[in-house]
Parts: sequence; C-alpha cells; structure tokens
Amino acid sequence: MDGEKRRANQRGNQEYFSGKVSEVGRLIGLGLVAASFSLMTYATEFAKTLSSSAQNLLVWVALCGVIAILLDYTQMLFGYASATIAANNSDGDFRQTKTSEVTSIVQRIAFFAKQIAAVVGSVLLIVVIYTSLKVPADGANHIKDETCTMRPSVDNRKCSKLTSDPLHIAVAGTVGS
Repeated sequence: MDGEKRRANQRGNQEYFSGKVSEVGRLIGLGLVAASFSLMTYATEFAKTLSSSAQNLLVWVALCGVIAILLDYTQMLFGYASATIAANNSDGDFRQTKTSEVTSIVQRIAFFAKQIAAVVGSVLLIVVIYTSLKVPADGANHIKDETCTMRPSVDNRKCSKLTSDPLHIAVAGTVGS
C-alpha cells in the first residue's frame, strides 16, 4: 500500500472514531443529566441519604451534562454550516471559504469542549457516588446507624462516632467533624 492509500485509510479511521467519540460524548451528557436529576428528586433510598455537599455536586454534574448536549448541538450546527458554505462555493471549486474555515474551527472547538464537559461531569458523578457510599476512610469495619457511620472500637467494642458527611472524609482526608 502506497502512502496516499495509507493516508486515505487513516483519514477513514479518523472520521469513524471521531464520529463514535462524538456520539459517546453526547450519550454521556444525556446520562449525566438523567442521573443527576434522578438523584436530586430523591427517587431511591440511596438518593435520600445524599449529603448537602453531594447534592451541590449533582447540580454541577447536571450542568456538565447540559453543556455537553449544547456543545454537541453547536458542533453539528457549525459542521452543517461549514459543509453547506463549501458545497455552495462553485466559484472556488467547492472548497472551504474563509467563513466556512471559521465555522469548521468552531465545530472542532465544540467537539473537544464537549469531551471535556463529559469527562468532568463523569468524574464529579463518580465522586458523588463514591463519597455517598459511606465508605470509611480507614477501611475499618463500620456499622451504619441512622444518624452516623460508626466503627466498633478495638479496645472495648464500643462504637465511636465518625463524620456523617462522607464528602468531608474525601475532601479533608480526616475522620470526625
């Protein structure tokens, strides 16, 4: 295979994978919005136990999802505009004009920004879920009661109170209030 055929093959791969990445970014954005709103409406027992810190992070998760969806729309809109301008450029042998180059740049920026919004929102959702699982920072065997997480004391088998806000543990790295 000569260089031109290899290049054409790689361009085909590039188009295929960028299309898939774009589609996954869109689906992640939709999923972030759906997951955050289902948790914010307290539809499950898990959602009812979320701390105020976790609920605040869910707003950011939803915002990242909405931004990813809007950037997906922006990407498609400017891609359409760029292709339409080039297709109507009969005088320029149907090549991009300065205007269609600008719309193409906006399309690429929206593509990458959408991926960033999807990744940031996903990481925030993972933080919300992980910290809300009431996993103790020290890995000890804990007993959950309604008001706090408790750990059997090693010396006298009594329970010692730990923080009831797992985000405090995740952010501060300390146990206790």
